[in-house]
Amino acid sequence: MIESHASPLPSEQLPRVALLYCLTALAVDLGLLARELPVWVSLTGVGCIGWRLLIHRGVASFPGRWQKTLLVGAVCTGLALQYAGGLSLDIYVALLLLGLSLKSLEVYHIGSAQSFLYAAILALMTYLLYAQGFIAVILAFCQVGLIVAALTAINADPRWLTQRPWLPLKTAAVAVGLATPLLAFLFVVMPRLPPLWAMPLQAQQARIGMSEDLSPGAFSRPARSAELAFRAGFSGPLPPVSELYWRGAVLDAFDGRRWTVECDCHFDWRSSTRQPRPAGPTDYTIVLEPHGHRWVFTLDRARLSDDRIQASGEDLFRYAQPLNERARYEAWREPQAAYRPLTEAERGRYTRLPTEGNPRARELARQWRRQTANDS
Repeated sequence: MIESHASPLPSEQLPRVALLYCLTALAVDLGLLARELPVWVSLTGVGCIGWRLLIHRGVASFPGRWQKTLLVGAVCTGLALQYAGGLSLDIYVALLLLGLSLKSLEVYHIGSAQSFLYAAILALMTYLLYAQGFIAVILAFCQVGLIVAALTAINADPRWLTQRPWLPLKTAAVAVGLATPLLAFLFVVMPRLPPLWAMPLQAQQARIGMSEDLSPGAFSRPARSAELAFRAGFSGPLPPVSELYWRGAVLDAFDGRRWTVECDCHFDWRSSTRQPRPAGPTDYTIVLEPHGHRWVFTLDRARLSDDRIQASGEDLFRYAQPLNERARYEAWREPQAAYRPLTEAERGRYTRLPTEGNPRARELARQWRRQTANDS
């Protein structure tokens, strides 16, 4: 139980133990986001924490006006060099953490500590933009408890806090524990609304998802996308993972830089209702989210019987119009169906090379060709 006392004024000096809680909250935020941001951002935060601890022990002094100007200038220069002036989620998160780190050098009064901790909560929210797994949620919950403990500490009686510095953690654990059932209830009953805004990812990242073109040279590392593509339900046992390859659009045309869909023009698309429907139950049912394209996702050797869906001669399926609303369809597999060989026209289309391309890739292909007896 926290002892009651008169509400502190924002200009009152921050208790020493409360300062340690604030710096610990900053350190945890830096640790959670360390993998997502450049190393120098984390090192800057660690340096600011060390500087503030030296101030706390009376070894160093608070930065002056010129020192603050130099620090802000160095941070802005680093961001400009790191992100080359582009706008992305990473640059905003880095700016938030750097500002939070520099703010720790000014945390001296209770009012400034409160603003500091509010910004720490915002930084924690950005962590959940990168990670949404179970472990990430547990870590975020622990950090929320730590920030609540820090808020408790900065508003506690300094004499009580000096005698029992661990009690803010106990108070925060009780508060978070009491709020957890309400959070669980809201998580279950509240509808899942789409975001009202979107933040662009870094220019050198690519999101894993559905697209009708791909430029491998336009990104350095893929970023996960938590966006739902479709749901699949099976009438029998779940197939092994090795058989769960979902086929949709085929990127079969390469111009030296970009892969695109060209096979659409070569197929004799016909209604899938012409395919014989089996007498038994369907193997699986798909609930496809709207994606703005025409492609339908199925497993290998799939058969459909749906008047809204067209079928090609190469086990590809599509809607007659772009899919702009959620759709449901049923499909089944023919495990005994044999693969047919490619026709000469298909082999020529799928093995055609662009007139220009990566010279190193062409040299590697020639080297492999010299090392083999045939093209198989």
